[in-house]
Amino acid sequence: MSALPSEIKLLDQALNRGNLANAWMYAHSVPVLTLDRALRLTILLGLEEGHRSYPAAARRFLRRFIRECEPTLEQVKRVADALDCLANHPHLRLDARDALQDLARQLAEKREPACRWVARGEV
Repeated sequence: MSALPSEIKLLDQALNRGNLANAWMYAHSVPVLTLDRALRLTILLGLEEGHRSYPAAARRFLRRFIRECEPTLEQVKRVADALDCLANHPHLRLDARDALQDLARQLAEKREPACRWVARGEV
């Protein structure tokens, strides 16, 4: 069963507004989140201080990023570091958020599964 276009639109609106509660609800109505939407939801979770779902969401995103984009080890390290800083290093949180949002924009432009472009160093 695929998500209705209206559900995806509502999810995108919630993500754009930074509304974690609505984004979380609509994300669960979508059978498979695109990688960029998964990252945007993960960012919202990470910005919510101490959110219990963040560590699992961050690990899940990182696994998908590796599997779907085939990044270099350096790219994996940079993304993992940004995910760590988002939740665990308040003084670096905004920089980490900005870097991850930039990655989400790049992923949205390319849409998986065609994100092999990452392996060529475009991230």
